[in-house]
Amino acid sequence: MARYLRISILLFILATVAQTAWLARARTSDWKTSVRVAVYPIPGDSSATTTAYVKQLRVETIQSIAAFLQEEARRHGLALDAPVEVYLAPALEVSPPSPPVSGNVVSIMAWSLQLRFWVWRHDNFKRPKPDVRLFVNFFMRTTCCKK
Repeated sequence: MARYLRISILLFILATVAQTAWLARARTSDWKTSVRVAVYPIPGDSSATTTAYVKQLRVETIQSIAAFLQEEARRHGLALDAPVEVYLAPALEVSPPSPPVSGNVVSIMAWSLQLRFWVWRHDNFKRPKPDVRLFVNFFMRTTCCKK
Protein backbone atom coordinates (compact mmCIF):
# COMPACT_ATOMS: atom_id res chain seq x y z
CA MET A 1 0.00 0.00 0.00
CA ALA A 2 2.79 2.43 0.90
CA ARG A 3 4.49 1.70 -2.42
CA TYR A 4 1.36 2.71 -4.38
CA LEU A 5 1.02 5.86 -2.31
CA ARG A 6 4.64 6.88 -3.03
CA ILE A 7 4.20 6.19 -6.73
CA SER A 8 0.95 8.17 -6.80
CA ILE A 9 2.57 11.14 -5.09
CA LEU A 10 5.54 11.07 -7.48
CA LEU A 11 3.24 10.83 -10.50
CA PHE A 12 1.21 13.77 -9.21
CA ILE A 13 4.39 15.85 -8.79
CA LEU A 14 5.57 14.87 -12.28
CA ALA A 15 2.20 15.79 -13.81
CA THR A 16 2.19 19.14 -12.01
CA VAL A 17 5.70 20.02 -13.19
CA ALA A 18 4.89 18.94 -16.75
CA GLN A 19 1.70 21.00 -16.82
CA THR A 20 3.46 24.06 -15.43
CA ALA A 21 6.24 23.77 -18.01
CA TRP A 22 3.77 23.31 -20.84
CA LEU A 23 1.65 26.29 -19.79
CA ALA A 24 4.72 28.50 -19.40
CA ARG A 25 6.00 27.54 -22.83
CA ALA A 26 2.61 28.08 -24.47
CA ARG A 27 2.15 31.45 -22.79
CA THR A 28 5.58 32.79 -23.68
CA SER A 29 5.60 31.63 -27.29
CA ASP A 30 2.16 32.63 -28.57
CA TRP A 31 2.78 36.43 -28.17
CA LYS A 32 -0.89 37.17 -27.45
CA THR A 33 -0.04 38.99 -24.23
CA SER A 34 3.05 40.68 -22.88
CA VAL A 35 5.72 38.47 -21.35
CA ARG A 36 6.61 39.52 -17.81
CA VAL A 37 10.37 39.51 -17.21
CA ALA A 38 11.87 39.99 -13.75
CA VAL A 39 15.55 40.92 -13.49
CA TYR A 40 17.18 39.83 -10.24
CA PRO A 41 20.51 41.67 -9.72
CA ILE A 42 23.14 39.78 -7.73
CA PRO A 43 26.52 41.17 -6.65
CA GLY A 44 28.82 38.53 -8.14
CA ASP A 45 31.85 39.47 -6.08
CA SER A 46 32.24 40.68 -2.53
CA SER A 47 33.43 44.19 -3.41
CA ALA A 48 31.69 47.15 -1.85
CA THR A 49 31.60 48.91 -5.22
CA THR A 50 29.62 46.12 -6.85
CA THR A 51 27.22 45.84 -3.92
CA ALA A 52 26.62 49.59 -3.94
CA TYR A 53 26.01 49.57 -7.70
CA VAL A 54 23.52 46.70 -7.47
CA LYS A 55 21.65 48.41 -4.62
CA GLN A 56 21.30 51.67 -6.56
CA LEU A 57 19.86 50.05 -9.70
CA ARG A 58 16.46 51.38 -10.71
CA VAL A 59 13.88 50.05 -13.16
CA GLU A 60 14.83 52.86 -15.55
CA THR A 61 18.28 51.27 -15.84
CA ILE A 62 16.87 48.12 -17.41
CA GLN A 63 14.09 49.66 -19.52
CA SER A 64 16.43 49.62 -22.52
CA ILE A 65 15.78 45.87 -22.66
CA ALA A 66 12.05 46.45 -23.14
CA ALA A 67 12.69 49.23 -25.66
CA PHE A 68 14.99 47.01 -27.71
CA LEU A 69 12.52 44.11 -27.73
CA GLN A 70 9.65 46.44 -28.64
CA GLU A 71 11.64 47.76 -31.60
CA GLU A 72 12.48 44.22 -32.73
CA ALA A 73 8.86 43.14 -32.37
CA ARG A 74 7.74 45.98 -34.63
CA ARG A 75 10.45 45.10 -37.14
CA HIS A 76 9.17 41.52 -37.27
CA GLY A 77 5.50 42.54 -37.54
CA LEU A 78 4.29 41.65 -34.04
CA ALA A 79 1.04 43.46 -33.22
CA LEU A 80 1.74 43.90 -29.49
CA ASP A 81 2.70 47.40 -28.38
CA ALA A 82 4.65 46.06 -25.41
CA PRO A 83 5.89 42.50 -26.07
CA VAL A 84 7.68 42.43 -22.70
CA GLU A 85 7.15 44.06 -19.34
CA VAL A 86 10.48 44.33 -17.55
CA TYR A 87 10.52 44.55 -13.76
CA LEU A 88 13.45 44.98 -11.41
CA ALA A 89 13.35 42.61 -8.47
CA PRO A 90 15.10 43.47 -5.21
CA ALA A 91 18.80 42.62 -5.18
CA LEU A 92 19.74 39.15 -3.96
CA GLU A 93 22.64 38.59 -1.59
CA VAL A 94 23.21 34.92 -2.45
CA SER A 95 24.38 33.57 -5.81
CA PRO A 96 22.55 30.66 -7.43
CA PRO A 97 24.21 27.23 -7.52
CA SER A 98 26.83 26.89 -10.23
CA PRO A 99 26.10 24.58 -13.15
CA PRO A 100 27.95 21.26 -13.21
CA VAL A 101 31.30 21.11 -14.96
CA SER A 102 31.01 17.48 -16.06
CA GLY A 103 27.90 17.48 -18.27
CA ASN A 104 26.42 14.11 -17.44
CA VAL A 105 22.65 13.84 -17.31
CA VAL A 106 22.37 13.02 -13.61
CA SER A 107 24.47 15.99 -12.48
CA ILE A 108 22.52 18.33 -14.77
CA MET A 109 19.22 17.04 -13.39
CA ALA A 110 20.49 17.45 -9.82
CA TRP A 111 21.66 21.00 -10.58
CA SER A 112 18.29 21.84 -12.14
CA LEU A 113 16.49 20.70 -9.00
CA GLN A 114 18.94 22.63 -6.79
CA LEU A 115 18.39 25.75 -8.91
CA ARG A 116 14.60 25.44 -8.69
CA PHE A 117 14.82 25.02 -4.90
CA TRP A 118 17.20 28.00 -4.67
CA VAL A 119 14.77 30.15 -6.68
CA TRP A 120 11.87 29.06 -4.48
CA ARG A 121 13.79 30.01 -1.32
CA HIS A 122 15.17 33.34 -2.56
CA ASP A 123 12.41 34.70 -4.79
CA ASN A 124 11.56 38.03 -3.17
CA PHE A 125 9.65 39.57 -6.07
CA LYS A 126 6.23 40.79 -4.93
CA ARG A 127 4.76 41.94 -8.25
CA PRO A 128 2.81 39.71 -10.66
CA LYS A 129 4.46 36.34 -11.13
CA PRO A 130 7.06 36.67 -13.91
CA ASP A 131 7.10 34.41 -16.95
CA VAL A 132 10.86 34.78 -17.25
CA ARG A 133 13.38 35.29 -14.45
CA LEU A 134 16.82 36.69 -15.25
CA PHE A 135 19.42 36.29 -12.51
CA VAL A 136 22.18 38.74 -13.40
CA ASN A 137 25.55 38.58 -11.65
CA PHE A 138 27.37 41.91 -11.53
CA PHE A 139 31.14 42.10 -11.11
CA MET A 140 33.45 45.03 -10.58
CA ARG A 141 35.46 45.62 -13.73
CA THR A 142 39.17 45.73 -13.20
CA THR A 143 41.71 46.98 -15.64
CA CYS A 144 44.52 44.63 -16.26
CA CYS A 145 46.23 42.89 -19.08
CA LYS A 146 49.67 43.39 -20.47
CA LYS A 147 50.15 44.84 -23.88
